[in-house]
Parts: sequence; C-alpha cells; structure tokens
Amino acid sequence: MVLLVVGLLLGAILLPIATQYRIRETRNAQQQIEEIRQALIGFAQSQGRLPCPDTDLDGLENGTGPGCGNNNGFLPYATIGLPATDPWGHLFVYRVATEFTNTAATGLSCGGAGDSQLGLCDNGNITIFTRGDNPATGPIETKNPNNYATNAAAVIVSFGPNGYCGTDPNGVQLAPVTGACPTTDVTTTDEFENSDTDGTFVSRSYTSGGTGCSDNAGTDTTIFCEFDDLTVWIPTSLLLGKLIEAGQLP
Repeated sequence: MVLLVVGLLLGAILLPIATQYRIRETRNAQQQIEEIRQALIGFAQSQGRLPCPDTDLDGLENGTGPGCGNNNGFLPYATIGLPATDPWGHLFVYRVATEFTNTAATGLSCGGAGDSQLGLCDNGNITIFTRGDNPATGPIETKNPNNYATNAAAVIVSFGPNGYCGTDPNGVQLAPVTGACPTTDVTTTDEFENSDTDGTFVSRSYTSGGTGCSDNAGTDTTIFCEFDDLTVWIPTSLLLGKLIEAGQLP
C-alpha cells in the first residue's frame, strides 16, 4: 500500500515536470527558429538572395540561382553560421521560393516569376494555414483551415518534441506512430502537411491529441490530433523591404 501511494505521488510530480520541460524546450526552439529567420534575412541583405536548401546533410546550401534545383530540404545551418538542430536533435526543414534564390536585379529591373533575377515583382509561392472559425458559414467552428500567410518567400519548420518525421544530422528519420514519412498516421493530420514536400504548411497551437481525434474542417467537434510543430516564415513584403533597405534592390 505504501509503495502504491508513493508511486501515485511520484506520478503526480513527474507529469508536471515533464510538461514544464516540454514548455521550456519549446520556448528555446521558438527563440532558435526566430534567430534562424533573422539570419536568413541577414544573408539576403548581404548576398542579394536567400540561400538554397541543404540536400546532402553537410549543412551547406546545395545549388545556386537561378533556382536551386531543389527548393525543399534542410536549413543550410553552416552557410548561415547557426547550430544544426533543434532542441530535440532534428534538422530544421527549410523551403524557399526559388525566385528568391536568384541574385537581385540591378537598376530598375522588376524581375518576375520564372526569370533569372530577383526583383520587386517577384512573389513567393508558399502558403501557411491555421485552424479556426469561418465567419462565412454561420456557426462557430474551431477547425476550419484558414490562410495564415500566402505567397511567403521561405519557411522553416521544427517537428517539435514528438519529432515525427524529423531527421537527425546522420540522416536518420523518426517515423510516426504508424505509417511512414511523409506521415500517413491518422493522428497527425496537420503534421502531415509539414512533413510532405509541397508548398503548404501549418502553424497552430500545441494540441496533445487523443483517442478519436480529428483535424477535419467544418463543425467536427472531436478533439484535435497531436500537433507540436513550430513553423516560422519570411513574408515576401518583409524580405523585399529588407533588400531595399540594404541597397540590394532599388
């Protein structure tokens, strides 16, 4: 009986400690990912372009403009001079709109999608959405997919504490509970969007998931599935403004 009571007390203590640890590490990751965004903007201000993704795990960008050959990969951490992994030991996913890897145009050249120079007419092609109410449908919803940002120039993702589909510096990828990566696990619906290679990503609050979870849109009232990814992006307007500020664009 004494051992049972002690076990219950330890369980009551350890759970909050685990929660506090997750919160602290998530806060550290949020600070780290914001530093990454600032470093990428600084790189663009000095080089006139964003770096290409790292696709061979050496921390250096692979490819150069016009285009990169591959606009989805990992953060080129050595190129921008930052640590390789998030607090959970996984590389940051990095996707960039290829026109922003082109060298900035000189003079009054506007540039534009599909050409070989970065200019004021360029626009990103990355979309970030979140979940919330759709005012147009009447009843209050919590799971309608709403655009958070469109036409972003770049996005950086940490797969968070659960690390599903995260890759370590040796190229070892952590699989989800079921399925494979990109995750087909029905309990990580929104995390699927961050683990595939298209131009759509999700940014929303942490949810712990549970039995019978669903991330479906509409009036579905069941519990959200687990989501602990951290997603940060660079808006096109911000990047162009920073390039003008640095004298890279007129």
